[in-house]
Amino acid sequence: MEKVKLGFIGAGRRAQFFLKIAGELKDTYQIAGAVTARRESGEEFSRKYEAPSYISIDEMVDKVKPDILLNMVDREHKIEVMLGLMDYNLPILCETPAGETLKELQMVWKSAKEKSAKIEIVSNTYLNPSSRYVLNLFEKVS
Repeated sequence: MEKVKLGFIGAGRRAQFFLKIAGELKDTYQIAGAVTARRESGEEFSRKYEAPSYISIDEMVDKVKPDILLNMVDREHKIEVMLGLMDYNLPILCETPAGETLKELQMVWKSAKEKSAKIEIVSNTYLNPSSRYVLNLFEKVS
């Protein structure tokens, strides 16, 4: 089976959880590359994950041909990046929030429908108190 190639947009705190999973499941996922805002961050990413870094999404998509794009940028830029990623016709995984306001969410929804974009919004909440409680319950019964 071919590995799923992950293309990260952003390699900061939000991306670390998904990078860790990809690193643990090397038979399934390949960290294909990342686009970073600063060259220094890109160099650090490349050293740590042995994958290329880029300063443009176009360049990363063209060179590594990812199977999935992971929108892991900060809240301030998330919508702008999300709307742009839809043009690549690739599945998108986006860390919450997908929008700060109802208007932003409607804009994302409308654009996704128009472009037939495949988007999954995820929340990394395993340390959230209510999530920890449910996890503890499952651990007790198993």
